[in-house]
Amino acid sequence: MTSSDTNFLTLKNINLSLTSQAGQVDILKNISLSEGKGEKIAIVGPSGSGKSSLMMIMAGLQQPSGGSVKISECILTDLDEAGLTEFRRENIGIVFQNFHLVPTMTALENTALPLEFSDKFSSKAEIFKKAEDVLTEVGLSHRLSHYPSQLSGGEQQRVALARALVANPKIILADEPTGNLDQETGEQIIQLLFRLADQSGMTLILITHDPDLAARCSKQIKLVDGKIENIGKV
Repeated sequence: MTSSDTNFLTLKNINLSLTSQAGQVDILKNISLSEGKGEKIAIVGPSGSGKSSLMMIMAGLQQPSGGSVKISECILTDLDEAGLTEFRRENIGIVFQNFHLVPTMTALENTALPLEFSDKFSSKAEIFKKAEDVLTEVGLSHRLSHYPSQLSGGEQQRVALARALVANPKIILADEPTGNLDQETGEQIIQLLFRLADQSGMTLILITHDPDLAARCSKQIKLVDGKIENIGKV
């Protein structure tokens, strides 16, 4: 394994402070991590501990107040907004807790979005075929033409997951990926995520309150009050 594989995701001295009416709020405090390619990592901890903020920084959607983020050989904190957008499109799949689906687009169109500017497909038909294949994998082949308002919360979650997977990213960042799913569907989605990760060498970063899901990951990182309290099995 090369050094780029063993240090695929590196966070160095990450701090995040925001200003509120009450003054400065320190959300993340001196977070440093180094994770290997293909690892399955659970980020756990109480509500308000900084888990979602840490995911946003890993995704390049939130600039830290200090420190650096490197994925593969790219230092995200050195990129401008255009560079971050291009890097995310090619390398990162994100599953937001609140879905962030486009309400005026169908499930198929939402899933195809990350491929719109890809040079890997020669036609719109190829893009939609790829999106349809991924939606079928998450059990939504019968919902291709439905809009988010016509889908249940669990179905919207699966569309969000399909959108994150469609470009075959190197890393998936998922905030409570089973939070809106019933137990059976949640188990199917986790099995799919883990299977795809094993097949492709994709790295999984899962924010979860589910101790059973966290226990299935190769590593657990516990955040408390914006700091890493423990790394390992918690």
